Amino acid sequence: MIYLTLTALSLVLAITVNSASVYLHRRWRIYDGFENGLLVHGLVITPFWLTFVLLISGLNQAYGIDMPEYPSVGYLLIVIATSLFVVSIRQIGSGALVNANFFQKSRVKPISTGVYKFLKNPIYDSYSLLFMGLGFALSNAAFFVIAGVSFIGLNIIESKIERMG
Repeated sequence: MIYLTLTALSLVLAITVNSASVYLHRRWRIYDGFENGLLVHGLVITPFWLTFVLLISGLNQAYGIDMPEYPSVGYLLIVIATSLFVVSIRQIGSGALVNANFFQKSRVKPISTGVYKFLKNPIYDSYSLLFMGLGFALSNAAFFVIAGVSFIGLNIIESKIERMG
């Protein structure tokens, strides 16, 4: 239980630091004083995201909650999540992974075509689907906890901060 809690808290911390960094830059342009503000932003958020990735990679071995096996559902969700992620990134560019759109001088309009016509945050949705897929594929309910934290933290909280102007 401790490992799951630590993993979930590391996700919350990564989302919090990322959201705070984006908010501070959107509100007060804190990174404009640096020659490459986007790189500084990346250096600020990367340790927190790496910590989460390291912890989640050991979640299945360190901690598991057994549940009925539905691996085919899990693999299907993983394929859907991966496809959704790839389509979303292709549409808006890989810079979205480090919030590059917030570092452009001109205001970027929200995208409402392609997959973004149907989903507000398809990249964030893909993360939640991936964690749900892992839960089914590995028969480990701990990934459902991470999927819930991911959905609340990214889709509900961080996406609102990113839309603030």
